[in-house]
Amino acid sequence: MNRRWKYIIGLVIIGSAFFYLIWTSFKETFQFALTPTEFISKQVELNDIAVKISGTIEEGSILVNGLDHNFNIADEAGSLSVHYKGMVPNTFRAGADVVVNGKYINNIFEAKEVITKCASKYEAK
Repeated sequence: MNRRWKYIIGLVIIGSAFFYLIWTSFKETFQFALTPTEFISKQVELNDIAVKISGTIEEGSILVNGLDHNFNIADEAGSLSVHYKGMVPNTFRAGADVVVNGKYINNIFEAKEVITKCASKYEAK
């Protein structure tokens, strides 16, 4: 095999490895947020898999004990119980739009991250 073919094969191997690393890293970071209804319909497939869920905190559902926060997020048709241990944003309150990132374990969504959307007072009029 001449020198040129060795060079081409080496570049193909290095390029393939580079694109494989990029693909696997993007695949893990790109997650679309599901609604509670979408999550409930796919609950069996998504059990113990990290997902993002977007919804509204239900009125009267927030229970706080120290850093433990239990609450429900809902959309038009479904509701999901969430547990989060940690500090929550200042805008965390009933009726706020949130995105939770975590796993569904033992019939409760264990959130690792809670993000609240900006209040409407910051939007352009």
